[in-house]
Amino acid sequence: MLRYRPTKCHRTEAGYTMIEIVVVLCLTSIIALGATVANAQTITQVSRNNEVAALTRQVLNAVHYISRDAQMAQSITTTTSLATANITITWETWDHVATCVTYYTENNTLKRLFRIGEGSAQEMLIAQDIDPDSSSIIRNPLTGELEITITARSGSGRNSITISRQKSITPRAEL
Repeated sequence: MLRYRPTKCHRTEAGYTMIEIVVVLCLTSIIALGATVANAQTITQVSRNNEVAALTRQVLNAVHYISRDAQMAQSITTTTSLATANITITWETWDHVATCVTYYTENNTLKRLFRIGEGSAQEMLIAQDIDPDSSSIIRNPLTGELEITITARSGSGRNSITISRQKSITPRAEL
């Protein structure tokens, strides 16, 4: 009777052992896991940076429009907060046409209602994600300067982002 005898490995035989393959697979999975975590962190940070840039653009847009109109103003009616009332700015152009601009918030958006003379009013969306409770336009009765504070907020809890800008404006002198 013939018996099967396993032959010993010869040095000339090529191949990997099972342990070598398992070690390589473990190392490859650790490297892949590290790359995935780094990728996820990069994507999260890019998303957050885009949100900050968008909020900053909204706030700067609001400050730009309000300050531009305030510099033209002959009469400004303000309140301490955008949440409670409107801000109305009026002036007369060089050809004696009355211009009236009213800023108000609605559903966390800042809107501008613009009317020239007796014409129809034009409504324009100025900025979104505005926090009306933290935004204000305050007029100093002594100097006539306006202190504009616009705040935008996005997200909630730990992921909340808040951007705020302040600017002092001196309206044109009374004629």
